[in-house]
Amino acid sequence: MRHWLFAFILLLCLPLGGCTHENDARIVEKITGDTLFVAPSEQKPDEQYALTKIRLTTDTIVYGKTNYTAAIQTGDTIQVTFEEDSIVATEIRRTKD
Repeated sequence: MRHWLFAFILLLCLPLGGCTHENDARIVEKITGDTLFVAPSEQKPDEQYALTKIRLTTDTIVYGKTNYTAAIQTGDTIQVTFEEDSIVATEIRRTKD
């Protein structure tokens, strides 16, 4: 009986989890060598945000090309895919903003 109850509760929670939408788009604030400092693209005016550090390598795919880090400019709105448990970006894509 417990297994059915657990499965029922889990089934109810799954659709609710899908309703939350987190904006993972980021704005490039600063570029220093192979490191980007980015902020969330959606910010509340009365809150402060720490910049997130993203490291690029020659293997990072930037806007669909490898070794294309010079294409990134301050002010770009991007989405980033990271290496597992790392600040190293495997891919950077422009958002459609």
